[in-house]
Amino acid sequence: VPAAVYDRLRALFEYRLAAARSAPTAAAFEKELANFGFWFVSGKFDECWSLDTLLSVLELTGKIEFERDVTKHLAELCPRFPLECVTALRRMIDGSKETWIVLALGDEAKQLLGAALHSGNPHAAFAARRLAEDLIAKCHFDFRKLLE
Repeated sequence: VPAAVYDRLRALFEYRLAAARSAPTAAAFEKELANFGFWFVSGKFDECWSLDTLLSVLELTGKIEFERDVTKHLAELCPRFPLECVTALRRMIDGSKETWIVLALGDEAKQLLGAALHSGNPHAAFAARRLAEDLIAKCHFDFRKLLE
């Protein structure tokens, strides 16, 4: 696909994101913006733009489609962007109304948090530790292994 097509797609999504930001509530845009998960996991867009856009979507709506694959891709990006990846995972978990979300993201979430804990980035390690502790407090005891 020509690069110009990706530029137009980015511009379209940024336009829709701006519309959601300026709306009284982003609820009307939730389903539309959540579909960014498919774009994110495609790997066809610039990593920084994709990650920043994912964080914006999650900040506005707390929702993303394709959660498990998004988490898997975040785990792959974590060595380069540990704090951003932990922040995205936190927003996904906090934004979900489904109590099973942590179980669905299990191994990928553990891989991401483990990478962030050992990233050498103190802010990312702190954020990863806090998220792991919060998950343990919610009876997801298998995250204890990350803190040992």
